[in-house]
Amino acid sequence: MQHFGLPTRLLDWTASPLAALYFAVSDEPRPGPAAVWALVPSELNHASRHGQQATLVLTGPEARPLLAAAFERGALVDEVLAVVGQDVDVRMTVQQGAFTIHGTDQPLEQRPGVERYLAKFVIPETAKERLAEELWFLGVRRSGLFPDLGNLAKDLASDLRTIPRRA
Repeated sequence: MQHFGLPTRLLDWTASPLAALYFAVSDEPRPGPAAVWALVPSELNHASRHGQQATLVLTGPEARPLLAAAFERGALVDEVLAVVGQDVDVRMTVQQGAFTIHGTDQPLEQRPGVERYLAKFVIPETAKERLAEELWFLGVRRSGLFPDLGNLAKDLASDLRTIPRRA
């Protein structure tokens, strides 16, 4: 929902390492190194007060207190859960999306026991352009992750700019 301007304590994740790399190096590129974070959702949830080694459902009872804290100005809950939602948008399906829902604004990487469920892979700035090119050749493109006519047109225009012209 942050893509649409809604403040939220839902953090987007993807089950696709290639999609994660795309978002790290190609989508809205910034100077400096990039990073891909890897999450083991079952271990994050096992570390919660629920102790379940499974990915939970966003609309399930375990997530309700966190949803209240995030969206209804309920009491803060010192917990983070890995959840799946309904695929209400084609983007969620093609991006293989899932979420973490946060009961407070504490960063996930600062939580206790984080080494069991979270890892950071840093991508040096010098590698970002090459990785973006490799992803393009593998077919990981904006129009595939954001499948609509506007993004297809942008990708096609970009393709046309890179094709050498014949004399």
